Amino acid sequence: MTKCIKFTGGENLNGIQKIYHEVLMKNELINGCGAYELSWAGTPTTPGKSAPSFGGNQMDIGGNPEARNVLLNIILNAKHDNHKLFFSNEERK
Repeated sequence: MTKCIKFTGGENLNGIQKIYHEVLMKNELINGCGAYELSWAGTPTTPGKSAPSFGGNQMDIGGNPEARNVLLNIILNAKHDNHKLFFSNEERK
């Protein structure tokens, strides 16, 4: 099991927005854990009904072109701790 890295997308919210955020964190994630990894919500009885998802609101990349574009952007712009890109400009083409 991976270490929980809590989703940090809602620290600046307050009021009703904070409450909505907290509901999403409990519903979409496991108390805020899991946003920074791909997960699959499907079950053996529902094959083909789900695809990998990611993020605070669990964007499903199967039928959502915007989610795929966001994930591709994250992958292409991912950086090491030293702020260098994971992939070279040649690899990013």
